[in-house]
Amino acid sequence: PILTSALLFGIAHFGYGPEPVPIYLLGLVLGYVYQRTHRILPGVVTHSLFNSFSMVIVWWTTFHSS
Repeated sequence: PILTSALLFGIAHFGYGPEPVPIYLLGLVLGYVYQRTHRILPGVVTHSLFNSFSMVIVWWTTFHSS
């Protein structure tokens, strides 16, 4: 189930920033965390932090390019 959900997670995020492989790997990690904790909150927090980090990188490259 984790492999399938990670694949669907990667497909759902196709074209939104990073390449599909890192998104798939993030999906694997989030699935593993959920399997171990049976709580969705750690995955939601991790996903939010990943999105925030991605937005900071986009902002930085847009406004601080030489």
